[in-house]
Formats: sequence, C-alpha cells, structure tokens
Amino acid sequence: MDHEDDKTNFEIAIINKRNMALVLDCQTQDGQITFGKIQLSSDNGLEYAKSSWYERQKQKRYHGPTFTHMSEPVQNSIMEYLYECGLRPEIAIAVEYLSWNKEQRLYMAWLRDLFLYIAQDHNKLE
Repeated sequence: MDHEDDKTNFEIAIINKRNMALVLDCQTQDGQITFGKIQLSSDNGLEYAKSSWYERQKQKRYHGPTFTHMSEPVQNSIMEYLYECGLRPEIAIAVEYLSWNKEQRLYMAWLRDLFLYIAQDHNKLE
C-alpha cells in the first residue's frame, strides 16, 4: 500500500489538426487519475504544450477551470473525449510505475555515488 502522499503529477496534451492544445494537469495514485486544471491554447498548440506549467501561468490569459469545478455533464463529455483520444486507466498505472522506477534508479545512482565518495576518502586515509 502506498503512502497517502505518494502521488505522481503529470500533464497530458492533446493537439488537434488546427494546432490547438488541450492540456490537462493530472495526478495519479493507486492507479486512479484525477484531473486538475484544464488549459486550452488557441494558437501554436505544440509550443504551448511543450512550455512548462510555470511559463503558461505567466501568460495574461484565463487558464481554465479545475476539472472538479465544472458541471457533471461537462466532466462526462470531457471524459468521453479523452477516452476516444486513447486515454485509458492503464496509463495511470504505467505513469506510476515509470515514476517509481525512475525514482528507484536515481536512488541507486545516489547510493553508488555516495559509496564512491566514501571509498575515495577512505583510500586517502590509508
């Protein structure tokens, strides 16, 4: 069982043929995706989607509502659209696993570096 604070944040960007981007702030925990802000760009969607969340917040525009603050029919329609675009619940599990795996690899690299650091200092003392 994961700790209640073990959540993975990520974004999903869907870019249409007119180069508009729909960007969703997402969070996954225990295989469940929850949505935060839903942002929409009207021009240059690819660049908008590639920009960081902080860069998008600096822009003088309405950044969209939080998913849970929208009416239930609108939420259902967005969920249907996302499902049609290929967003499936399995993605949450994959994102969680990749996040955990990356964290584990970084931790193992840190342990290796720590060992090399200590071993190097230990050899100097001898």
